[in-house]
Amino acid sequence: NTLGGSVVSRQITRSGTNFLVTVTVVPPIATPAYIVEEFVPTNFTVLNISSFGSLDAASGRIDWGIFWDGLTRTVSYTLVPPPGFTGTTTINGSALFFGATATTGGDNQITVVPPHDTTTLGIAQWYGFYVITINGTVGSSYRLEAATNLLAGPWESLGIFTLPRTPY
Repeated sequence: NTLGGSVVSRQITRSGTNFLVTVTVVPPIATPAYIVEEFVPTNFTVLNISSFGSLDAASGRIDWGIFWDGLTRTVSYTLVPPPGFTGTTTINGSALFFGATATTGGDNQITVVPPHDTTTLGIAQWYGFYVITINGTVGSSYRLEAATNLLAGPWESLGIFTLPRTPY
């Protein structure tokens, strides 16, 4: 049997680079027992699973319960995207009531957009020398070129620099 309505709902809240996932279950009246399950996206790390929850890492499933009291509950966990992840992924879940299943409604997508390129280049004169400062992403490589005439003429490569720190 499948239950309709919104007896199970999910809310996803971003917290820095992580996502707090909260699932609220309102069992139908006279429900003797139920289990809550969530299927997390592949390669995401799961942290802070609330009480009575456990993760089966092989299947990517978190289970809470069996709850024998039929009370309304809120369960939660934190998802950490894998390094370099950008795009959108979906979370699926449900509650298994005594004899019926309800699919989790509410939020079900996590979207991570690539960070903005915040690279800046500073040039200053200091005691007759030019000082060039690069503010960028540590570990990224930057090619620095110069020309004596910005309107015409060839550009000369001064080198490729991998930032060990920022600024550099």
